[in-house]
Order: sequence, then C-alpha cells, then structure tokens
Amino acid sequence: MPPPGLGVCRLDRGAPCGDRDKNTKVSECPSPAYPGCGRARPGGVRGLTSSSRPTTGRSRGVVGPHDPRVQYPGGGTGGDAAAPRLTVLIPTRDEQESVPLLLDKLGRELAPLDAEILFVDDSDDGTVHEIASLAPGCPVPVRLLHRPPGERTGGLSGAVVAGTRVARGAWVLVMDGDLQHPPHTAALLAHGDARGCGHRHRYPLRRHRPARGAGGPRSAEDVDARDPPSWFGPSYWAQPGMRIPLLGTVGNHSMTATYPSVWKQSALAASSGGVFAMVDYPSYLGSNPVSYPTTYYAFTTGGIRFYVLDTAWGNSNTGAATGGTCGSHCEIYEQDAHFHWQDGSAKYEWLKADLAAHPTGPKFAFFHFPLHSDSASEPSDTYLADLERTLADAGVDLVFNGHSHIYQRNTTTPVSYVTGGGGADVSSVGAAGCSSTDAYALGWSYSRNLGSACGAAPVPTDDARVYHYPKVSVNGTSVTVTPTDALGETFDVRTYTVTP
Repeated sequence: MPPPGLGVCRLDRGAPCGDRDKNTKVSECPSPAYPGCGRARPGGVRGLTSSSRPTTGRSRGVVGPHDPRVQYPGGGTGGDAAAPRLTVLIPTRDEQESVPLLLDKLGRELAPLDAEILFVDDSDDGTVHEIASLAPGCPVPVRLLHRPPGERTGGLSGAVVAGTRVARGAWVLVMDGDLQHPPHTAALLAHGDARGCGHRHRYPLRRHRPARGAGGPRSAEDVDARDPPSWFGPSYWAQPGMRIPLLGTVGNHSMTATYPSVWKQSALAASSGGVFAMVDYPSYLGSNPVSYPTTYYAFTTGGIRFYVLDTAWGNSNTGAATGGTCGSHCEIYEQDAHFHWQDGSAKYEWLKADLAAHPTGPKFAFFHFPLHSDSASEPSDTYLADLERTLADAGVDLVFNGHSHIYQRNTTTPVSYVTGGGGADVSSVGAAGCSSTDAYALGWSYSRNLGSACGAAPVPTDDARVYHYPKVSVNGTSVTVTPTDALGETFDVRTYTVTP
C-alpha cells in the first residue's frame, strides 16, 4: 500500500474552509503553449538565489505567510491574492531529477482545485533552479522557501514546520517530493477528504489544530505547529527501527548522496565485501560523468542468504543510449547494464564470487529494475538476462524487483516478483500483451479509470487492489509469499520449497 506520511491537516488561523471563497484563484492558468507544470518556458526564470535571512526580529527559520524569504518563481508576490483553500507542502532535498515529473503530474491533478504548491527546499543541487524554471507553466501557484545551510534546523520535520508557518491555505497536505506519494491519490485525498477526512487508502490522515495546554500534543487532534510533533522527529522511527531492520538499495529516483547518508549500511556491506558508497562513473554513450550511490551487499539470517543488489541509473543521464528494441523506456537499463552487469565489472564479479562461496542454502535477491514486467512504461529489463542466468545457475530461489508500479509474479527460474505497488501512481499491465511467464499481474489506468490483469489475476475494480506489499514468511525450507493490498486483503498467496 502507499507509504505512510501523506495526510491533510487544517490550520485554524482564519475562517473555516467552507467559509472561504472557493471560486477565487490565486493565479490564472498558463497559456495553451505551456499546458503542464513539467514543461519549462523558454529561458526559465533568471537570477534566482537563496532566500535571504528575515529582517524582522523573528527567530531563524520562522516565517509568516508573507515572509520576504518566500519566493514566487511563477511571478508576483501573492500578497494581494485571496488565500487558497489548500496548500500542498513538499519538503525537498537534492531532488532535482524528480521535480519535472512531480510538477507535471501534481499540477494537472491540482488544476481543478483552489490550491497552491509550496516547496520547502534544503537542497544543495539544482532543485531550486529546476522549480524556478518550471513554475511559470503550472496551472496553480508555486511558492518556494529555500533554507540555506545554517537554517536547516530540524531536518525534514523542521521543513514541515517551516512550511506550515508560510502556508496560505486553510488546509495543508504534506507529501514527499520523490513521487513516493502518488500525485493522483494526493489530489483525491485533498479534493474529498479536506471536507470529510475520509479516505480509502489508509494514509495517516489528521485534521490538525493548535495544541491545548502545556503538555504537548496529546492526540492527532492536538498538534502545535510551533513545535515539531514527536512523530515527525527521530522518536517516530525509534521503535520501528529498533525492532525491524530496514535494509535498502537504490532505485532510479534516489541517485543522490542523500541515500547513503540516510540509510548507512556501509558496515553491513563491508562485512560481505560489498559496497555502500558514492562511486564515480565516467561517460558512456555521451552520458555525463557522475557520482552515484552504489549499493550491493549480502548477509545471512534465518538460514537465508540475502543479496541486496543495485540496478539503477539516473533518468536524465542516458546520453545517446537508445534502449535497444525496447526504446526510450530502457535507456536507463542500457547505462546500468554497461557499468554494473557485464563481465569484469566490480559489482558483477563480487556477486559471482559470493554466490560461489555460498553454494548451498536458500537465497533471495532484491534489486530495482525488473527482470520481467508487462508494464508498457516500465517494461522488462532485457539487459539483465545474463544476471538472471547467473542467479539461476547459483540456485537463487526468489527475486524481488521494483521500478514497475504494478504487481506481477513470474514463473521463471528463479521465480521473480515485481512489487512496485507501494509508492507512486500504479500503472496498467498487459497493454502490449501478457508474457507467457506472467502468472499473476495487477495494474490500473487512471486515464481510463480501469483495472488490468494478466495470468490468473482478476481485473481489479479499484487501484487499492493494486497497491500492496508482500509478506515473506520462512519456516525451514518452506517459504510463503503473502501479498496484501491497500484494503488489507491478501491475494496470490504462494508457498515454495526452497533449496536446502
């Protein structure tokens, strides 16, 4: 199901939502020549710089709805415009590559609403300039608060609090900037749930108002925007993190230094001779030389050897790669395979050596790009054919992939799953046909408002049937995979006898 953290809160600093003028728009829609937020006007916005410190006596990082540090890269100041009903607050940090698609999708979804987009940016890359160049093409106002080094107090929670202070809407919806919160579902949540606070997809949805008394937040109804609530800060993760190890590998939307600095698996990687660090890559087929997070390592627990691998490449750094017969969707696959998955590459040679050193026992592998996918927009990565044979020859039992925003189980060797229904908008399956090894697949089309399926799967009647997570239970040599959808119902439950 979609990840936690997406929710709507109400700011009781003015008239209730129902008393606001719902017909007042803060800015006019863009001209037909620029229909989407993700399409920059020629030349973009010039001369955008980091926000200045406040000139008033307020403390550092504290801003008001019309604070001079808040920029309007789309033009104007917003000082004379009626406040919108909704502010979509997006904290960002080094997410330059995600901004074009995020603004394109979110802008279109918010266009019918009385809304604004507010970025609170802690980036050191080109995120600010990307926002500035794309903001003029948005059908809703885009506002930007860039917090320079020294003002980034509180990390993510501090960004949320700072954004709440400058939000002009009666309601605030907080969402991630890396597309892990689906813009379509966020818009549905904002459109319907700002009135009734009901939702179908089990997001933590809270209607907020300032806390009463001196004891701090006592419930979801009592949250003081002047102090970061405990569930925004480190204590929110303390219990889950202490009880359940969270181990990850990169995908194509996490190709920045932020990833290894947050997940910090270098010690675990080193114990298996793997890598968890930023690695420099030269140009290939005209791509830019770049430093990317590179993650591959292995460990054994519960009698299972886990291989956490790295199949990823930045979307905008493909150079003259063509993607072969697959086309543009596979350009990132081509670059990834060249650097990571050909004989002689450090990663591939490490994997083959570790597999040879562990010839017996069950083995699972996890990596981002899918071996087999019937999604037209995120199809099978045929450049990984040699990797698949290597895993099969070494007795790997199960492979779990992402990237494609669908559910799919493949009767291949090894058996592989695509479990991409936990973040951004899910997508349809089988538009170009269902492969012969596709035993069960689920997808959804938002443009057609229609489900799709392959193999033995029933056609889903709601996208909540596609959002999912798989629970994998191990009992000796018996392994059961239990996918669970966003409604809490299980489907396609399979039990395997794995290599002893």
